Amino acid sequence: MSKVRPLSPHLQIYKVVYKLSIMHRFTGMILFLGLLVLSWGFILSFLCPQVVYRICSFFCNSYVSLYSLKLITFIWLNVLCYHYMNGIRHIFWDLGLGLSKSAVRTTGVVVVFLCLVSSFILYSFFLS
Repeated sequence: MSKVRPLSPHLQIYKVVYKLSIMHRFTGMILFLGLLVLSWGFILSFLCPQVVYRICSFFCNSYVSLYSLKLITFIWLNVLCYHYMNGIRHIFWDLGLGLSKSAVRTTGVVVVFLCLVSSFILYSFFLS
């Protein structure tokens, strides 16, 4: 009898690496969609300022909406920091640096740590 072999053995070898790679792509999509919403909001503010005033007054007068807006902002900052830090890591890979298994895992942990630290710093600096 033949052994049942996995379809993608690299997914089992590089468990952390493939998760971080998928997260990099996912965060890129989230940033793209967030910038679309932000640019739509800027266009809407010029075309119809009354609607923007109503939306802003809703978020400013409701505690649940205010906290949800802060949570969305924190998540978006975290996504931005992760995508930025992992992009720097990809630049080093393009230069041929840090391509061994141990270096890839170590830089992955460093990227996640720096992402969390920088997002907390940005959040506390801008939104506290």
